[in-house]
Amino acid sequence: MVVNQVFEFSGYREKQYESIMSFINKKNTLVILPTGSGKTLCWVVPALISEGLTVVFTPLKALIDDQIRELINIRIPCAGLYTSTNHPSNYQEKVFGEIAAGFLRVLFVTPEKFHKNPAFRSMLMRISQIRSIRFVIDEVHCIVEQEYFRKAWNNLGTLKQLFPLSHLMMLTATCSTNEARKIQLIMNIEVGDLNIIRGSSFVRSEITFEVQTKSSKEKTINEICEQIQKIENEYCIIYCASPASCEEILELIRTKLDISLDIYHGKLESITRHQSITRWKAGLTQVMVATNAFGLGINMSNVRLVIHYTFPLSLGKYFYYSLKFKYNNY
Repeated sequence: MVVNQVFEFSGYREKQYESIMSFINKKNTLVILPTGSGKTLCWVVPALISEGLTVVFTPLKALIDDQIRELINIRIPCAGLYTSTNHPSNYQEKVFGEIAAGFLRVLFVTPEKFHKNPAFRSMLMRISQIRSIRFVIDEVHCIVEQEYFRKAWNNLGTLKQLFPLSHLMMLTATCSTNEARKIQLIMNIEVGDLNIIRGSSFVRSEITFEVQTKSSKEKTINEICEQIQKIENEYCIIYCASPASCEEILELIRTKLDISLDIYHGKLESITRHQSITRWKAGLTQVMVATNAFGLGINMSNVRLVIHYTFPLSLGKYFYYSLKFKYNNY
């Protein structure tokens, strides 16, 4: 079995096998499983044992780089393309050549790459005429959440029109019934042509929740600092509603605590965001002050404290960002 030989796992986790078989059998599949349940395996196994190319849409460049390193470590040929100009001038042509030759099994891209690059779309369409292409959309809830902010996500709805013979796997850690229906509508998947696979339980008994009443800003910051001091050498994320709020809270905490702090929000330059994520994953940042853009694909098991300085726009978003980490949420 691939799961034993490549990944050295003893068996499948809940709903992994059902998801894998659904995708292998060319069914459009929506997989809703909690963070840490192994959603990546659900598409990697079909990519390994099936012919053709698997194109994976991922929301952030930093996540593409991480996923490429992980697959290369287990000797799966893959590459990544995004709208950034950081690639050498001939890099895209090199990737196109490797795809045409059948060398690459997995290609990671951002939705913006697909949306803004006609040459890339044309290349995929030409490839689809000679070999099969399947598509994976990671963090698919972004299609709903980013509907008015990142139009490239909505443009993924053209996949079924441009590639009628290709099938989709869509992955998320949380998705309500209404959101699933909206995703199906945006993606132009016909009624009855979507296999929804959902985990039996999203209960996380190790997480505790606490709601505290805000008073003055000074007192609230002091309370946040007290909570941070309690976790000692473990990690904390503070979510704020806007980039301006992130900047303000970062500076207020910095005046009170001598700890490693960093910031992440959409108005930062791409290279700055990438550096923030890199430092965080390397364990160099203890406290990250961020908007909810930081939650996409950021999974760390040693996050002890998650603080929402401003309540998220919906309970669904609060649920999503709470389940990505462990222990205490405030």
